[in-house]
Amino acid sequence: ESLQSDTDPFDRGYSFYNLGVIYVSNGKEEIALNLFHRSLQNNPFLYAAQYNMGCIYHNLGEKAIKNDNTIEGKLFFTKAPRLTEPKLHTAVSS
Repeated sequence: ESLQSDTDPFDRGYSFYNLGVIYVSNGKEEIALNLFHRSLQNNPFLYAAQYNMGCIYHNLGEKAIKNDNTIEGKLFFTKAPRLTEPKLHTAVSS
C-alpha cells in the first residue's frame, strides 16, 4: 500500500528499504537484496541500504563457505566490501 501511494522517488526508496529490513529479519535475504537494490534505484543516497546489501553478501559468503562452496563464497565476499565501504564512509564524513 505504501509503495502505491509514494509518488516521490525519495520516499519510494524508503518504502523499498523498509520492506527489505522486514525480509532480512525474516531470513529472506535474496528478496531483501532485491528490495535494497530497488531502494537505491529510487534514492541513491540511502547508504543504509547499500550497507545492508554488503552485510547480506558477507553472510551469504559465510554460508557458502560452511557448505564447502568456496567459489560462491569468495564471489559473495568480493561483493560485500564494494557495497559497504565507499559510500558509507562518505556518508559518515559528511
